[in-house]
Amino acid sequence: MQLIRCTKKLQTAMGIKPEALIQHEVEPSLLGSWHANLLVINRKKYVLFVNDKTLFNFITPALTSSPP
Repeated sequence: MQLIRCTKKLQTAMGIKPEALIQHEVEPSLLGSWHANLLVINRKKYVLFVNDKTLFNFITPALTSSPP
């Protein structure tokens, strides 16, 4: 199972409550865990993913939800 650790800023932007997060360590995968952070560049939101083992990183545009 892949583990992605989110910063508080990203958790708030995604509307994730702390009780919804996994509170225990999962068994490590081959690639290890990742960290994700929210970046704002020119008023557009992006998510930066960084691998803990290799420091490989990539940026994706943040998805927006459509209004109800």
